[in-house]
Amino acid sequence: MAAVAFDTLAYVRRIVAAGVPREQAEAQADAMEFSVEKRFAEQDARIDLKFEGINGQFRLIYWMLAVVIASTVIPAIQQLYSAL
Repeated sequence: MAAVAFDTLAYVRRIVAAGVPREQAEAQADAMEFSVEKRFAEQDARIDLKFEGINGQFRLIYWMLAVVIASTVIPAIQQLYSAL
């Protein structure tokens, strides 16, 4: 999945303008970036697991559809050739 861009420089500038010391603002920006990346990495993992499950369900549906088509078409073909 796509990475989430967190602009630490803009974050630092914004909170420094609000009166927070620059060192503290940089530390907060680093912590926020780590937290955002970790959160979205966890969500990516959960989404990947859901897609794997959905992919498996689609495979099952494809096989079921193939069996239905075969059970319909094969007798029709047999009947057609037995009539000749």
